[in-house]
Amino acid sequence: MSKKKITKRTKVKLDARMPFVKYVNYNHIMPTRYNVPTELSPSSICTDQQMDTLDGRKEARKFAKSLFQEKFQSPPLDKAGRPSKAILTFDVCCPHPWHRPPPAQYQKVEVVDSPWGDVHLGCDSTFPWAPHALAPALLHGPAYHPNTGEYMEELLPFKGSTSRGVRQDPADAQRPSGAATMAADRTLRVKQEVARRWSRMGFRSFLEGARLYYETRQWGIEMVAILTQIMANFAHSLSECTPVTLLAALIKAESLFDLDLAAGRRMHWTARALLQRALTEGRMNWTLGEETPSTFQSILTMALEHVRELEARRLPPARPWTVDLVFPLCKFGELSAISEGLALIGTGLVPPFDPLDGWPPGTLQARQARDHNRLRGFFRHARFRLFVYAVCGTYGLFGRHADTGSISPQEEARLAEAIFKGLPESILQLFRAPGAGLWGQRGGSHGSLPPLHLAVFEEEVPTGDVAAYVHHLAMASNSETLGNITMLLHPDFLEHIRAWLVVSVFRALLNGAWPQEVDFLYLGWRHEGPVTSEGRVASHLRYHCDIEPGAGGRLGPCDRGYNPRLLENMWRMVFGRDLDPFSGDDLGGYDFSQLLVTRRAVLRRPARYWRYLSRVLSARSSFELLPGTKFISRRIDLSVNDPHNKGVCAWFEHMWHMLFDPRYFPKQDGPQEVDLRSFTRLHDRDLPLGLRSGPDTVLGRHYWLNAEQQCRALQDEQGCRIYHMQQQK
Repeated sequence: MSKKKITKRTKVKLDARMPFVKYVNYNHIMPTRYNVPTELSPSSICTDQQMDTLDGRKEARKFAKSLFQEKFQSPPLDKAGRPSKAILTFDVCCPHPWHRPPPAQYQKVEVVDSPWGDVHLGCDSTFPWAPHALAPALLHGPAYHPNTGEYMEELLPFKGSTSRGVRQDPADAQRPSGAATMAADRTLRVKQEVARRWSRMGFRSFLEGARLYYETRQWGIEMVAILTQIMANFAHSLSECTPVTLLAALIKAESLFDLDLAAGRRMHWTARALLQRALTEGRMNWTLGEETPSTFQSILTMALEHVRELEARRLPPARPWTVDLVFPLCKFGELSAISEGLALIGTGLVPPFDPLDGWPPGTLQARQARDHNRLRGFFRHARFRLFVYAVCGTYGLFGRHADTGSISPQEEARLAEAIFKGLPESILQLFRAPGAGLWGQRGGSHGSLPPLHLAVFEEEVPTGDVAAYVHHLAMASNSETLGNITMLLHPDFLEHIRAWLVVSVFRALLNGAWPQEVDFLYLGWRHEGPVTSEGRVASHLRYHCDIEPGAGGRLGPCDRGYNPRLLENMWRMVFGRDLDPFSGDDLGGYDFSQLLVTRRAVLRRPARYWRYLSRVLSARSSFELLPGTKFISRRIDLSVNDPHNKGVCAWFEHMWHMLFDPRYFPKQDGPQEVDLRSFTRLHDRDLPLGLRSGPDTVLGRHYWLNAEQQCRALQDEQGCRIYHMQQQK
């Protein structure tokens, strides 16, 4: 290549790529393994006086242009005398007081523009601002961000989502003090309770929590909160306490391996490079006070080995997964809710596709990933099928009554168009899986739209989603067409599942990161609280129903909408024995019946069991047997707003885990030795870390405060009721 062409190609052009100068917060900079020469400090390129004037900024840009061009044409050399490939410095990202010797124990260290202000205790530092940000979130639910305290009403997706997270106790509401005084007192009490927990939470407690996690898989709300604060203030945390910050980066990489393999690998290799650089520059022990290096080195070694094993074990499937989305449908308008949900999922698939799957360039794994991606493309690990069950007949859909066999192709096309029309091509491509329809249905695409599998499900007594879910599992398992993963959802699933969770699940399925050991997962965001010391949800049965004292006492009375005789009858049908709360029978799970189950979980029970269950749950005889009630008919007893038996749905929402997860299978005889209440996603040790997400903001109080604290600090109706029940025992 001629010198003229080389000069032309190495010139920094005066176009859109021209250097610019602007103020950037350190919190918005993510360190990488690259570096630049130390002489490229911001103060040597542009001063604060130049930033105040237009001419000054022009001069700074020209100087930056000449400096970048000079460094590009004459790059720094590595130890071997070759041009270095490094681009960004550890020091520019995370300033280090090289001019000071290592501080003595508990000596204050000055770091400019830090969240800790002018008080720096290194790894003894805590996060004093956190309680003040968390308290409004516990009081007012999702209207306030739990980590920053920022008011977020205009960022919420649904109208009415800013409803208060606390239901005030009626006894407290009748007190003579004014509303403003009561609100101020309650805010102060909440801050005091939260500050008591946060006072001992910092870098050192995170180090001990990480040790406990690697030894026992225990993970709690405190670890989630500290990890969030460290990653949100990564640059300053790296200066404040390098070992614990790098440990947090490795734990973050572990969580990403369950959601996005490429992102997990990139985070892993970046953390390893930063760790090596910190060891080389002697940054690993200057802020630890009296701690010996072996204390944190052993935990970092465990973290590195754990992430390496996870990276080697977490492999994408050899064949693409078949993922079934199952929706019970009652009205034509619910199709638009499905379409809106799929459109939101599409927005979460926008990030650019990494052809190397996060592997470092030049490695054998990177070359294999690149060749594999050329063959299959981005959507290579999952194909989706959409199933719709008309549970209220077809009159509301087509204006006439019909069964599955009499639905015309034009009517199916009309439903498919209502769901898929207007969706981005990336979403349509997910549902254009090859193959004909199932169980004799039409499976071909309607023009350019993906296929839609429609079936009419007639019930003697409408049960909403319960019998339709079970019917799909019975039909699919009987015909051996059950997908690898089945997601049982409502048409308005966006109101019951937080958007970030459903997008994360879809992305994990598409990029092959979904952990194959997970057989069942509640997707809803709400459950009863407060959380027990073992990490289980509160009892749905004992919260809504009383139990007669003494052995053999009957269940009831219950709150409105909860029929105790209906539960006893359902328990006998589902588990083959009588309900006995005194022997340990209980139920508690997540609300809304939004589920993810695998083929392995469904096939743990025979197909005849699912057929029997789908028939008996909606049979007329099941409701005629209930004492004190009459048969529920669609014409007389069901209203327009509730066109199904809400009692079945209300109880069954908290029983699904007892059908799919062997840990919760009730014993057929004798006392129940295992607690039948489900673990929360955060506290379930059998779940991988990426799925052990923190609670929804509305439920934050159930994780931070126990029943007594909720009643005393919040005057919360639910907390006070649980606390009084505990006192009566």
